[in-house]
Amino acid sequence: MRKTFTTAVLAGFTSFVCAQVVIDNRIELVAPDGAQRQVTGIPSLAEPAAVQSAQQEQSNAHRVALASVEAAVWSVSINGMGTTPVAGTHIVVFAPEQTLAGALQLILNGAGPFAVVHRIGDAVLGEEIAPNAPLSLVFDGDRFHALSGTVHRPRECSGELVAVTNQFCVEVAEREPANFFDAARTCVEAGRRLCSWGEWHNACRLRVELGIVNMIGNWEYTDDTANEDNTVRIIGYSSCTIAGGFVVGNGTQAYRCCLTR
Repeated sequence: MRKTFTTAVLAGFTSFVCAQVVIDNRIELVAPDGAQRQVTGIPSLAEPAAVQSAQQEQSNAHRVALASVEAAVWSVSINGMGTTPVAGTHIVVFAPEQTLAGALQLILNGAGPFAVVHRIGDAVLGEEIAPNAPLSLVFDGDRFHALSGTVHRPRECSGELVAVTNQFCVEVAEREPANFFDAARTCVEAGRRLCSWGEWHNACRLRVELGIVNMIGNWEYTDDTANEDNTVRIIGYSSCTIAGGFVVGNGTQAYRCCLTR
């Protein structure tokens, strides 16, 4: 590795000289005093190939910028970065004062615009980000992924689902009776799962205000075991708390699916 220094100390002299030294081998600083084992005079990072000080790396200043608004997208200029980001590029962007509505896009040092997403297919919306709020972003080669902000916002409970808590949704109506394994597979194929005993109980307690129907009056599967092998916990025959065990493969029961938010 070639190393270039702009300041050197000549052995036997007490003064500094300004010079440029290019060395192709490893450099080891062996002075007994830690203050002497350092390279000083390194300027702020101004271009991708420039040397960088430990202070600048520790402060993360070379990855931070305040965004401005240009043509309905965020625009960011960061010294020391090239014009085209590479996969793995990490930056911290402070939102501009001007709020933009709709799917957020970002221009970095003139390159882009690139989409900004929570995850692929789920765009960060400009109106979600408060003015001057910091947003941690990582580039995957095509788009920036938000690691902060509302990245952990719960998924929506839409259609036949209703939110019970900020942790899970439950289907409003029960499904037709099926054997346990078919019921579990049906929920998985819908991108959901059978509800746990605790989730089912909480949904049942809130069924009137949430508009959840038919939770009382017949058994429904949960995804909990009963007290013996090949037995599943069923609940809801006459109340939100009554429960029993049902041998899987010994007939069918109604059920409903839950979704983790």
